[in-house]
Amino acid sequence: MRLQIKNFVAIREADIHFDGITVIAGENNAGKSTVGKILFSFFNGFYDMQEKIQSNRWQAISNKVSQDIDESIDIASQPSVRLLNRARWTRKQDLQSRFVRSRQISNAQDCFNVVEEYIKTSLKGQVVLSDDLRETIKKDLYRIQERWH
Repeated sequence: MRLQIKNFVAIREADIHFDGITVIAGENNAGKSTVGKILFSFFNGFYDMQEKIQSNRWQAISNKVSQDIDESIDIASQPSVRLLNRARWTRKQDLQSRFVRSRQISNAQDCFNVVEEYIKTSLKGQVVLSDDLRETIKKDLYRIQERWH
């Protein structure tokens, strides 16, 4: 592996070849720790990349579904904007947790099944899964899934 650094912190220019065991030596304030931090950041950024990508997907889905649910709720009947915002945040977190726990999700229909079960069990009496809401959520889930591939 080869690492090239130019004008970064104390390093004006460095060209480091990593082959087997590589020793980085130098005077104080020469940039040895900076090289270590660069390597740590590089490798840490790729650690658990698939889980990070999947987590971002669940977050995007949870945000969109929560928005769809918000749009279906009669805002005039809500006691305050503050409570509405808290409910929205809680709903997003709950949905995201359900997606993470449901290891059997492979397509938009599976996602919808999780959302439908969530609405029926956790939002019982608060949200009615009308045909319009059902179609809006399905359409959004399929649109999001298209972006995954």
